[in-house]
Amino acid sequence: RALGGREPMRLLPGEVPPPAAVCDSFVYLLASPPPSARWYVGETDNLHRRWEQHRSSRAPAALYAWPVQGGKSAARRLETALIEQLAAEGVALSNDADAAHVAFGGAGAGTPPTASGGAA
Repeated sequence: RALGGREPMRLLPGEVPPPAAVCDSFVYLLASPPPSARWYVGETDNLHRRWEQHRSSRAPAALYAWPVQGGKSAARRLETALIEQLAAEGVALSNDADAAHVAFGGAGAGTPPTASGGAA
């Protein structure tokens, strides 16, 4: 599903992001494998490194990532808005406490996607 007018990049276990994903800001959804089926929302300026970190500690089922223009502050605002929106819609999140990025603008930083029919 589109976020900020852009379709996500999808990565499955064993795949790596393209080289351009090293210096751009991204907001991403990390899907946990069943039976937990929880989602993790994050932001990063190095998608390759962050994907490797998640793969080594969580064994994710998939990652969906959207590039964000405006740097880390914009990415954190979008991350916060997405966490709040998905939590409000009852999507099982493993990091709903991360929505407290108030120093980076809190919610209201754009229009987050809805979780109707799945998160991504």
